[in-house]
Parts: sequence; C-alpha cells; structure tokens
Amino acid sequence: MDFLSEWWNSHVPALQFFYVVAIVSLFAFLSQSAGNISFENTIGKIATVYVTIQSRGAQGGQVELVVEGRLRFVDAVRESGEPITVGTKVRVTSVVDVGTLKVEKLG
Repeated sequence: MDFLSEWWNSHVPALQFFYVVAIVSLFAFLSQSAGNISFENTIGKIATVYVTIQSRGAQGGQVELVVEGRLRFVDAVRESGEPITVGTKVRVTSVVDVGTLKVEKLG
C-alpha cells in the first residue's frame, strides 16, 4: 500500500502539469493567424511617410499604416512629382506588387 501511495503522489502532479502545458500550447496554436495580408484593403487609406518617397517610381520609400488592425511599414512609390518627405500624409492609390504600394500626396 505504501508503494501505491508514493507512486500516486509522485506521478499525478507531473501528469497534471503536462495536461496544463498541453492546454496552454493548444490555445497558443489556435490563436495564431496565417500571417497573410491583403494589401488591396489599403487602397484609399491614409498613411504617413516613414522613409522619403522619391519621385517617378524610384524604390526606397516607405509608409506606415494600419493594415488589418496592425501597424505596418510598407514599401511605397509614386508616379510623378517631387519627393515626399518623412511625416507627410499620403493616400494609397493602388498596389504595385506584393508589399509595395503606390501613393499620392494629400492636399
């Protein structure tokens, strides 16, 4: 009888611990998202220039905007005009490719 009592007291807490870890891991796994972002949802939204956007489609500019509830930093280009400096508000006009938006200066 002593053996059974010792076994019970040493193994049941370990089994309970593993059960709790399994439940927490399951909830963490289920709360993950696929990570896919649909940039088409950004068309017409207002963004702020994070890295100066050069004129005439030159690469290197970035904007910050909220995409699907999260703040994102996204590459940005513009078709014409003068460079758009940091902090300027812009409107997204189209999606160039995955991760690059075409923008225009507000006002």
